[in-house]
Amino acid sequence: LRLDEAYDRDAVVAKMLSSGVDAKAYFDIPVHQQPPYADQRSLVPGALVETDAAARQIMVVPMFASMTEEQVDRVCAVLHDAMRETA
Repeated sequence: LRLDEAYDRDAVVAKMLSSGVDAKAYFDIPVHQQPPYADQRSLVPGALVETDAAARQIMVVPMFASMTEEQVDRVCAVLHDAMRETA
């Protein structure tokens, strides 16, 4: 799930967790800034603007094949409330 930049992803995740719905930031460090890519001199901070933005915005919420409609509704409702409260 990629949030618009108007939202603070970490605050949304925290609100969801405090409401009992598991959520996580997907990338804390953009892929191109992680240690395996440290020797790629062209991949300096700012070189991949969209990747940097995605790393700040992407989060994961519960999803699995056996989710009930009620569970999906709960995740969506908590996400909606968290986004509204942190915008």
